[in-house]
Amino acid sequence: MSDRAPSGYADRPLVKPPVWTWEIPVYFFVGGVAGMSLLIAAVAGLARMSDGAPALDPLVRKCVWVACAGAVISPMLLISDLGRPMRFLNMLSRFNVRSPMSMGVWILVGFSGVSGLLLIAVNGTIVDLPVVAPFAGALGPLMTTLLICGGLFGALLATYTGVLLGVSTIPAWHQNRRRLPVHFGLASLGSAASVLLLFGSSDPVLVRLLWIAIAGEAGIALLSIDRSAVARENAAVPQWTRLPPILMTVASAVPLVLGLPVLAAISFPMGSLLSRFAWIKVGRLSAMTSGSSQRD
Repeated sequence: MSDRAPSGYADRPLVKPPVWTWEIPVYFFVGGVAGMSLLIAAVAGLARMSDGAPALDPLVRKCVWVACAGAVISPMLLISDLGRPMRFLNMLSRFNVRSPMSMGVWILVGFSGVSGLLLIAVNGTIVDLPVVAPFAGALGPLMTTLLICGGLFGALLATYTGVLLGVSTIPAWHQNRRRLPVHFGLASLGSAASVLLLFGSSDPVLVRLLWIAIAGEAGIALLSIDRSAVARENAAVPQWTRLPPILMTVASAVPLVLGLPVLAAISFPMGSLLSRFAWIKVGRLSAMTSGSSQRD
């Protein structure tokens, strides 16, 4: 297939293809894993506190560590794609609720702040500070507040990227605007559970979350296959770019049935990461071929 895009008016594509580099799909994946990890930490911690137990169990600690790692890596990926750190800082100078990109940057900032505070809290070092000791009785409500805020920011970070794609004019993304946030959220949930399993967490709830993500991710992906990039009208958009991650996601169920969760925990994140690259690829191709679709 020729690399030259079909032309629209004045020999240009009618829709401008995305110019994102590899850092953006990796950011989608890393941010999603970090966000859902903090959501899992929030739900697990609040559930324990509601039972009268401390929120600081090993699962919550591991979730917070994964979230903080993502909070460090994500800005690095965005700055690398933008080319200069000042461009990232310029995005922070504007707060536009109508811009998913602007809101996404602020969601990342809020997520990073909350995950950092939770990292201090779950490691117990905050209790040892002399200035904190007199207020030790208030640490319970403080932890509750941090967990609630962390869960909210985590869910937003894991799903706003789907909204960002869906509100664009790229045909493949816009046609799936209702499914993309759910699709990204489920993929991030399964990937977060997988990462935690690989890091040695043995909590059975992680396996149940992985089952939920496998079923939901496969269903969403299969339902949206025939709609992506006006596929039934434009054969220039190859469907194989979406098939590998779908097959890998479905294949993750086999090791779970056989009682091998570690293998499933390896397969699912690989499919989730590939799906991010596939969506960018399909979006770019659908934009390049939109001119020919409009003229037919």
